[in-house]
Amino acid sequence: MTKTPIPEPTPEEMERARALGEFGDGGDPDNVPEDLAEMDALVAHLAHPPSKERLAALKSRVMPRARRPLWLVRGGVAAMAVAAAVLVVWFVRTPKSALPEPSAALLAAQSRAAKDGRVESLDTAMAPYRRSLLETPRLRAAEPVYARVDAALRAGELGAARAALVTFAESPPADLAVADARVLQRDALARLSGIEMRAGTAEAALAAANRGLALGRGEDVFTVNLLLARAAAHHALGHDKDEANDLYAALVIVDAMLEALLGGK
Repeated sequence: MTKTPIPEPTPEEMERARALGEFGDGGDPDNVPEDLAEMDALVAHLAHPPSKERLAALKSRVMPRARRPLWLVRGGVAAMAVAAAVLVVWFVRTPKSALPEPSAALLAAQSRAAKDGRVESLDTAMAPYRRSLLETPRLRAAEPVYARVDAALRAGELGAARAALVTFAESPPADLAVADARVLQRDALARLSGIEMRAGTAEAALAAANRGLALGRGEDVFTVNLLLARAAAHHALGHDKDEANDLYAALVIVDAMLEALLGGK
């Protein structure tokens, strides 16, 4: 089988990676392109690579699939991490979406979860994005359900939150278009998987994540959340290879979204 060569980075990509790397290393903010000035929180996170333990767990899955260009190795840890996010366009392209654009903070939280395997804080990180979803007129029919789930979780009532999410996943409001309902069903099932993990029922968490992924996959935050939720369930069940596969897949999608976000600034 003939292997397709990986193209060399363009001068524009090289300059963008250099600027991001300097910013991540604490360089003068005045020398950072204006369109990158809002990325400080993201860059600060990307400047720190995954832990040695997480790298060891993922190495056997990641290394055979992606060859890093030599120029990334020469640039230092911060430049490597950030430039990889910019140039991962070689591996995945993110299509245009009618959904709100995810923030740098949300993508950073997802990237961090994929690197260290800790997904507990993702539901909180998703809160601003969910608010932006419900501000979309065609999705407002889901607002009462989201409010019930959020109130139940704040009160520590996992059973009530689970029941609301199960009902929504099985029978979303009739006012929602089928495609929109499917997007929100995937979100509900990712949240349900997380609740099942908190309740100590990893098999149920795995089943919920699988149901969500069966509804469709895309280069979006919902697919990432479902993959991370499934990885957490695999970890609890001792499925190391499946966990690594899901974490790798999540990282690829997050990196693609980061590239799209940076490229669109």
